[in-house]
Amino acid sequence: VREISGRDKQTWLSHSWGGVLMTSAYTFDPLLLGMIDCCVHFGTKRDIKSHNFFSWLYFKDITFGWHFFFPLLAKLNGGGFPAKEYGVGGDGETSLSLKASKNWVMGNPWMDLEDGFNYRSAHDSLVTDGLTPPAMHIFSTNDLLLGNPIDVRRWAEQTHQTQNLLEIDTFDHVSMMTSKDADDAHFSQALKFIRKHIRTPHK
Repeated sequence: VREISGRDKQTWLSHSWGGVLMTSAYTFDPLLLGMIDCCVHFGTKRDIKSHNFFSWLYFKDITFGWHFFFPLLAKLNGGGFPAKEYGVGGDGETSLSLKASKNWVMGNPWMDLEDGFNYRSAHDSLVTDGLTPPAMHIFSTNDLLLGNPIDVRRWAEQTHQTQNLLEIDTFDHVSMMTSKDADDAHFSQALKFIRKHIRTPHK
């Protein structure tokens, strides 16, 4: 990335669960912070509390899908779930990643299931030391479940990233990234944020 961009620093962009993985990555390995200018997260949440466990939307997509059916398919596929092949996502998942995401989405502590690493405590320490990168959260009122504004705001509060929140409308969890109208609606705002925080210019 450095060779192609001509920059020593990178701007990290994420969608949905990717923002949790990015934040967890630099929290676990703070050496990564040296290469980050800023982060922009679209529809990112760590847990879902905007819907109760008995709502149809939550049951269909989360309880049945991610917590039961997808892990079952992963087991039948030898430990890997090819989400793209089944038309329910763009990336594959392993049984372990499904297990870990289920644990966090349910609202359990931000800790590693395997080694017990406490991400919440480690991230709070990074914030106290002023080491975390500036972050912007973009989310839509029409994103009812996977990036519900209630859940996104809570994640932003947990990670002390409430300074740059942009709430949009009309877009759902996917169209906020793919719609031709996204440029004028919020991509332009994200670009302003990025340009404000990049430390070395693009070539």
